[in-house]
Amino acid sequence: MKRKYAKSIIGLFVCLALIISFIFLLSDNFTPISAALSPGSFSIAYTQNDWGTGATVNITITNNDSTAISGWTLKWSFPGNQKITNLWGGSFTQTGTSVTVTNAAYNSTIPANKGKISFGFNISYSGSNNIPTNFELNNVSNIPTTSTVVSPSS
Repeated sequence: MKRKYAKSIIGLFVCLALIISFIFLLSDNFTPISAALSPGSFSIAYTQNDWGTGATVNITITNNDSTAISGWTLKWSFPGNQKITNLWGGSFTQTGTSVTVTNAAYNSTIPANKGKISFGFNISYSGSNNIPTNFELNNVSNIPTTSTVVSPSS
């Protein structure tokens, strides 16, 4: 009796595992390769045109991996009091210095093998406008970042 009961329980767990696997595979929010990505799988280029109390920023994400990424979320914290006033190419939330940007429908896939997507935004600030360095893409942190600042001539 115990042996038959144990086989039934094992069979039930196997069925549940298969059902859960199929649900994840059919889900739009499931990106199975994210767990295998490393910081070198991506790079971030942060370019800003700064005018003293605000700036226009463009961020380009490059996928250095051999597999396309479907759906992305980029997070960072500003080092000062920068506030995003509007953003294009995604949607954002900002709480204090912490920012989260998620893809728009048209740029949700980052193509493989050096494929790129971009988005941009305007910020306002007072004091210094240092560039963030702590980007996290799809829960992968320590992403290599390059930055360019263009300031108007005095």
